[in-house]
Amino acid sequence: MKKFLTPTVLFPFVIALVTAVIGQYAIAAIALIAWIGMLALTAMRQTAAVRADDPTEAMDAESRTLFVPIRRLTNEIEELIDRNRDSALMRTVGSEARDEARRIREQVAHALKVRGELKRALRGRSTASQDASELAAKAASAASETERAALESAAEARRLELGHYTTVEDALARIDGGVRQAEAALSEIRARLAVGASGERAAQADQSDDLRETVSRLKALSLSVDEAEQMLRER
Repeated sequence: MKKFLTPTVLFPFVIALVTAVIGQYAIAAIALIAWIGMLALTAMRQTAAVRADDPTEAMDAESRTLFVPIRRLTNEIEELIDRNRDSALMRTVGSEARDEARRIREQVAHALKVRGELKRALRGRSTASQDASELAAKAASAASETERAALESAAEARRLELGHYTTVEDALARIDGGVRQAEAALSEIRARLAVGASGERAAQADQSDDLRETVSRLKALSLSVDEAEQMLRER
């Protein structure tokens, strides 16, 4: 909202008001049109900035669906910590839990972006499979050894490509498994924070130890997608 109240945006509107008051309606109309244009441009820039900050903009529809619970759980963890900031438990472990939740959210966002690229890479699998079968059939009925050798070589290249698609599927499965682990870990963190926030003071020490153990497991969780990214670069 503040961006709509800057001097640059307001100046045409002020000019329109002043010129209208003194009867210069043509100038007022031009200034008003300029003001409306400035508003539209500012709104477009704000929308572009919001989209640039939103990791789901780089995801496909399926990946965005997978990201929804990750973002929701991270937000709920942050809200729990903020709402109970006076709790001894939150003062000792809350900041650490928040940082790890955000780290996992960023890792999942990156992994899901790569996931979408892997899914797009799989689109050529059916064509490669069909081509391999057709080339093998042609090789079997080739008129000469030279033609047969060329066709068999082409068919083998297609079969190697199919092996690449199997590797892509394995990478997709690892990413999906990592996202499920991240969701489970964040859900456990949220549950322990909720219990700790509402627990009796006498139980704070035990709850703190349990939460620290859970945070440590979250720290150990890492969604590495280096191999998948290398695979995409080599395609």
